[in-house]
Amino acid sequence: MNVTHLPDFTRSNPYQQALVDSLNQKGVSATLASGYPIDSVYEIFKSNTDIIHFHWVSPYIQSKGKYSSLLKSRTFLFLQKIAKSLGYTIVWTVHNIGGHESQHKEIEYRTLQKFSTYCDHIIVHCRHAGKLLSSKIEADPTNVSVIPHGNYIYKYDNEVAKSEARSRFNFKPNETVFLHLGQIRRYKQVNKLIKSFDELSCGNDKLIIAGSVDEGVEFKSLNSILQSDDIQFEDRYIPDNELQYYFNACDVVVLPYRDILTSGSIIMAMGFKKPIIAPSIGCIPEDLAQQSELLYDPDETPLVEMMEKAKEIPNLKTIGQKNYDKIANRDWREIASDTIKSYKAAINNH
Repeated sequence: MNVTHLPDFTRSNPYQQALVDSLNQKGVSATLASGYPIDSVYEIFKSNTDIIHFHWVSPYIQSKGKYSSLLKSRTFLFLQKIAKSLGYTIVWTVHNIGGHESQHKEIEYRTLQKFSTYCDHIIVHCRHAGKLLSSKIEADPTNVSVIPHGNYIYKYDNEVAKSEARSRFNFKPNETVFLHLGQIRRYKQVNKLIKSFDELSCGNDKLIIAGSVDEGVEFKSLNSILQSDDIQFEDRYIPDNELQYYFNACDVVVLPYRDILTSGSIIMAMGFKKPIIAPSIGCIPEDLAQQSELLYDPDETPLVEMMEKAKEIPNLKTIGQKNYDKIANRDWREIASDTIKSYKAAINNH
């Protein structure tokens, strides 16, 4: 069984490499392809592919302009039609239904609806995602499998003690430290986080914001960052070997997403035994059911209220341990086995 995964996002996301490595250990010949469309088509032919496994589809169909988005979408669908006529089996793992900053949602949803009809099988990471697929793009629910997101515990060092990690940032033991780590994009609402942090009642708090700022993000709260001694802001990519310092220095991770389905940042934070403040949307309520006290309805509960609540919880370490215990059970070998079952189902549906 030869499988080509598209597009190759391994430089910015460890998910695909973990899956491909585990599939190869199970006897599947799994490869990754980047470059579209020529390089990807070449890789598919070169590797004698049986199954084309798509992950993030938005790069193939999104563009800033409406007409260029239409052109990209139609080209993408035309290539799927050709692939099907040539006998390829198509599988799609839905990490997000549409792009986070898509400017043409209607075009995107219409394209995804048509694309889903070309898919021989679809994989989602939670039950809620399967329901969303049915409601938003009318995907056939009988053609969908739920395979949870695997853990990243194996990937990142986690040996630095809290005291050592805090000394790197000059934090005191009695300070409550909040962390937001990852590429800074509009849907992550970092401006809202900064505003909420400024509204906290006690001055014994610190906030770390670490990650490269994506194009198009405007910091309305830039003055708060520059003038505050309580906010540490690092506009850079944080290398893997430094992550443990950020996670082990903090008490709570804060991820105030505006729109999300599957969050790799949540998976990573769980692996570092961190409690997480996050909105109750997408797959988050299923991933973090064991710490529901830190989930909130963004339409009803202010973020600052959740941050205040986290400061009053005496057992944050226990909550973090629960998150770790849950994600530790998501072994990539089992995920690979379940993915192979989905491949077999796709071949049967072809």
